[in-house]
Amino acid sequence: MNEFITGSIVAIISFILGLFGNIWYARYQENRQRQIKGLKKHYYNDLNKFVKSLAEQFRGTYNDLGRITTLIRDEKGEPLYSSASDNTNVSWPYFKGGNAPEFTSHFAKQAEECDKCINEVISHNEKLKEFEEELSTLLNKKINLQSIAKRFNSRIPQFLREELCEIVKERKSIKEKGKRSSFLDRPADWGIIKIIDTKGGFVVTTPDKSWIETTSKANATNFGRVLSEILNSEELSVQMRKFFREATKLKAKAQNIARQLNTINRQYSEFGKTLKRKRKCPTCKLIFE
Repeated sequence: MNEFITGSIVAIISFILGLFGNIWYARYQENRQRQIKGLKKHYYNDLNKFVKSLAEQFRGTYNDLGRITTLIRDEKGEPLYSSASDNTNVSWPYFKGGNAPEFTSHFAKQAEECDKCINEVISHNEKLKEFEEELSTLLNKKINLQSIAKRFNSRIPQFLREELCEIVKERKSIKEKGKRSSFLDRPADWGIIKIIDTKGGFVVTTPDKSWIETTSKANATNFGRVLSEILNSEELSVQMRKFFREATKLKAKAQNIARQLNTINRQYSEFGKTLKRKRKCPTCKLIFE
């Protein structure tokens, strides 16, 4: 009799435990499905557009004659204009500073790589700007623009850097092809500096650039001579080559980050991969509360 009672009690307890277990498991599964659904919505609503936009920003970063430049797009993704890659002209996120906490929480490695690349790009462009100022100072030491020019282009420092880089690129191309050219000799007449008589003055030009206008041909010729000296400088060419090589490396790094971000976006938006819960993510806290 006692054994029957004991067995009945055990059976009842087992039934109750099984019932509560099934209820608990059903609720667990329900919560789990709700959380998975929430995590999928989390990526689509909070990260999809941001990751795509960030990838486009890095993909649109390129080497513009030694300067890192970024293509600025509108809200629809249409290109508007290009600008130097810095914090003034380009709206770069700073993840270490707390920007986009959802992205930083879920993709900490990529956020760190983005910050590192952005900092290197900004530093590179700042150093290049200093180089342009050095070129401007050198030019002004050789010739007083204010005294000889009727008018001159305010972008002369940038022009000097661009022309030096064009020469560096051309020499590099000739050497890679194994050809012999007078373009490799120093000093050389590039055939790019021209003086145009406008009947009202004399304009010194290079392809696609107008530098200064003077009232006398002698002053224009003198400026052209100084310009040729600067463009023929081996020391300046060496410095420009370093900037160009570094810009090429940074462009490659930016393109690689863009590819990583595009892969992430495809995994989570197209192939259905689910985010993992991150305790520091503010949206995850709401999903799992």
